[in-house]
Amino acid sequence: MQGASAIEDVLKKFPGERVTVFAIWEKVLSSDWSPPIARVMARISDLRVAQFWDPERVLSHHLGETEDRKTIVWDWVAVYPEGAKWGSKPNYSGRPVVKVAEAFEAALGKELRSHPDPR
Repeated sequence: MQGASAIEDVLKKFPGERVTVFAIWEKVLSSDWSPPIARVMARISDLRVAQFWDPERVLSHHLGETEDRKTIVWDWVAVYPEGAKWGSKPNYSGRPVVKVAEAFEAALGKELRSHPDPR
């Protein structure tokens, strides 16, 4: 859950920017037997974040998870360019989120500067 808090902290540094964030909660640990409760999801309260429960780790499998538990993709953050389509490569990715928060912030800032909001 520290990753969720780290995401929230980074987003606070970009108030009002056109950013869409998808937070995918997965069943990874033995304690992850049900969707996260509201108190957990509230760690990311920014309205630009859409949160989803993926108990079968469909996204993780798409990103490379195999039968080896070490390949589970979780606690991961990525920055995609504006207009990215499914299957696109991110401009930045790293994990665990709490350890790459500074690099994530820098990559997000760079992406936002390369596509200024026309508003």
